[in-house]
Amino acid sequence: MPTNKGIVCDYCAAKDFEGLRYCCEICKNYDLCDACYNNGEESLQHSKSHPMNCISEPIIRQ
Repeated sequence: MPTNKGIVCDYCAAKDFEGLRYCCEICKNYDLCDACYNNGEESLQHSKSHPMNCISEPIIRQ
């Protein structure tokens, strides 16, 4: 299971979370953890209708 070091879910604020990460193609620097993506979470900044990229290989941010 990949760990997303240095990544924070922009909905639930989980940091360094395990599992898949989803990046919005419209919102700049907007990431969701697997759980929030699968629950269809959205915020004032992000709509669940926005296309998302699934990142299966973690990127380590310094």
